[in-house]
Amino acid sequence: MYNLINYLIMSNLINELLKAAHHYTVVDFGIFKICLFTFGILFGTYFYTFFEKHILVFWVIAILAWMFIMIQTIRYIRKP
Repeated sequence: MYNLINYLIMSNLINELLKAAHHYTVVDFGIFKICLFTFGILFGTYFYTFFEKHILVFWVIAILAWMFIMIQTIRYIRKP
């Protein structure tokens, strides 16, 4: 029961966040990307030794994520 309640709460939260994101402008998304980029640099700075030990894993994740986004973009472009 607890898992179902958590799922419903998270589902509602995600839906509300998606509705809000539909109102974002290009500038809003730009600032959001700057925010994520900055957090990435901060995490990389604080956890340098961890990232250095697992660099191959992070490259694989980055390449797979990039491929997924490119495939999705091409699929959305081809959709009528």
